[in-house]
Amino acid sequence: MKRIELRDELTLTRTPALLESLATQLEAPVTLLDLAAVSEIDSSAVSLLLACQRRAQAHGIELRCSNLPAGLRSLTQLYSVSSLIPDASGDN
Repeated sequence: MKRIELRDELTLTRTPALLESLATQLEAPVTLLDLAAVSEIDSSAVSLLLACQRRAQAHGIELRCSNLPAGLRSLTQLYSVSSLIPDASGDN
């Protein structure tokens, strides 16, 4: 399993460039995005994770997320997409 640690902010000013960087790192059959070090989020974080999930699925990669910030978890529930962003926090 490949672990990618996301840090600092996942906001509109940063997510477009981060998506391109993450897309090149989605290569292991199982990849874990660890969000423990994320300090700030906005709704673009949801878009980022969904885009990563789409790219991973297109390449046969299982993408998991861990340590989702409470605010991000709330946004995924608000947008009814929480089932599309697997939270692996319990099985690290």
